[in-house]
Amino acid sequence: MPLTGRATSSTDEFLARAEPFLVARAVECSGLLSLSARAAGTGEPGPLRPGRPSPQPWPQAWAWVEDTAGEVVAVAAAGPRGVQLSSGPAEAGGALARALRSADVPLERAEGPAGILDGFASAWCRGRPLRPAPGMPIGVYVATHTVLPHGVSGRMRLAGPGDVALLDDWARAFVLEVDGVRVTTDLVSGRIAAGEVVVWEVDGDVVSMAAAVPHAGALSRVQLVYTPPELRGHGFASACVAALTARDLATPGFRCMLFTDLENPTTNRIYQAIGYRRVGTLASVSFEPEG
Repeated sequence: MPLTGRATSSTDEFLARAEPFLVARAVECSGLLSLSARAAGTGEPGPLRPGRPSPQPWPQAWAWVEDTAGEVVAVAAAGPRGVQLSSGPAEAGGALARALRSADVPLERAEGPAGILDGFASAWCRGRPLRPAPGMPIGVYVATHTVLPHGVSGRMRLAGPGDVALLDDWARAFVLEVDGVRVTTDLVSGRIAAGEVVVWEVDGDVVSMAAAVPHAGALSRVQLVYTPPELRGHGFASACVAALTARDLATPGFRCMLFTDLENPTTNRIYQAIGYRRVGTLASVSFEPEG
């Protein structure tokens, strides 16, 4: 089946073609949904336009693949952190790579379902002194109900302006721990102002944090789950995520989802214990010099 890949730097142009594809696949495309929503910034209200500009210069390019009938069968977002791919035919990965190569977008890594990722990586490296090196496997989890853990002291509350300094330090520690990257930009004040961040509090002390980003498709994505090392082992993160999930699932028809490092047995175990079930897997590669 002949496929045509296209790329653009315009979020509006991308959404005009890809929005129905994204919304119909809200779980698998949750990262792309949040990126397009934030990039749309203060555009006209709509399912992907929450009216909040992104503080990050990401993505640099959007891409999508059309079949012979003009239907979108795969999409991608590319920027300094790499490229995120939706699911799609394996040959769509090659079409996305060729579109982004023609747009002259530099990439260090790629992430997506294994089949389309293989096609993308092969086309991206073709004719270049690069090789794809496998990275961390990522679990995709969804919850339609939740189980609150027993015996954990404290309560969940919405984070406020007075929490910004502490939670920004924690968010930076989270990024360093998960990605090995030191960041200096503000990571939480916009999220707190938007009501996306909650904390778990014990006797007035904040001991854990989590965030939930709402998406089109009656979905929210849980992220930025962090407890300082000295406070771990007491169930605070489990309780915080469970309470946050229960809050969002109180809306009829709503779902919550999150990503996990499949090589971390602790996080996978605790999320399953509070009601999340694994529905998919994402692979990742980094593009390294040959030799």
